[in-house]
Order: sequence, then C-alpha cells, then structure tokens
Amino acid sequence: MSGRPGDQTPFTAADGDHTPRETLRLPRCRECQRCFWYPRSRCPHCWSADIEQVESLGTGTLYTYSTLPPDTKQPGSATDDRILAYVQLDEGPFVLTSVVGLSPHELRIGMPLTAVPADGEQPVRFAAPAHDEAQPPR
Repeated sequence: MSGRPGDQTPFTAADGDHTPRETLRLPRCRECQRCFWYPRSRCPHCWSADIEQVESLGTGTLYTYSTLPPDTKQPGSATDDRILAYVQLDEGPFVLTSVVGLSPHELRIGMPLTAVPADGEQPVRFAAPAHDEAQPPR
C-alpha cells in the first residue's frame, strides 16, 4: 500500500510504517469514550486531549457506495467493477473503504458489513458477514 508520508488510515499501523494491518484501530477519547476518525490531537466531541488507540470490532453498516469501472489501462488489474463505500463502524465513525465479495446489485444501504483482514498489499476491506453472523436490520 502506498501513500504520502503522514498518510494514515484506520487500516494502517499508527507507528508510521503505513503497512496494512489485520485489524482496525481507531482513536478514542478517554474522557467521553467516543471513537472518531481521522486522528487528531483533541477529541472532536469534547475537546479533551486524552486520546488512546483502540481495536475496532470490525463491523459496521453500509452508508453509501459508488461503483467504479474496471481499470483496463493497468496491466493485471481486476476485470470486475470496484465498489468504493462509506461504512459507518459500530463504534460510530465513518470510513472510506472498498467492498469485496458482493456485486453492486447485492448491496443495500444499511446492510451489515464486516472487515476482511488485510492480505499482502491490500488493506482491510469490508464484505457481507458470514451467514451465521448476520444481524437483523437496525
């Protein structure tokens, strides 16, 4: 995964190496106990400077999405449509990510999604939960 120096996502290590990680980590305020995204020195909810990093549950709901056509100009790129989405994590913050394992016709706003661990160069992505993990609609 490439990025400019200082780029950080909930899916990369916070120590500056920006390598994909297998879990999501979010900043959480110790004062009001709310998670937020993007990292900053003060909580955007209560302005406390007492911030910690916590591991996310890795679950959320689809807020919105867009389908991107395959990148046919890049050799070796996928031939399927790519799905870019905002997912609201169960901890509260929204993250911009990709959805895998589903076609655009299967997506429904508000559907539950779970994080898929990073593999190699790919950061954590989201997919439909396994059948036994499915949650009732909210």
